[in-house]
Amino acid sequence: MCILDDLGRAVDDGVNTYKAMYRDSCIVPGAAATEIELARRLKEFSFKETGFFALKYVADAACIVLRVDQKHFLGIIRT
Repeated sequence: MCILDDLGRAVDDGVNTYKAMYRDSCIVPGAAATEIELARRLKEFSFKETGFFALKYVADAACIVLRVDQKHFLGIIRT
């Protein structure tokens, strides 16, 4: 019974989120979406422009930090 309650709450949350997004299109990215997009754009920029190859390593380091942070967070949840 508990699983069905959780499933019902998850569906309600999803529907309410969609309603809120439909009413107001201002969305704040979460779950490190901003950092991932910044790293992606830095890496693209480093390949396009000459002399900015070091930015590729900065973007790679940012992705590594995000992955380590994610693994740490998932480890906290599972314990």
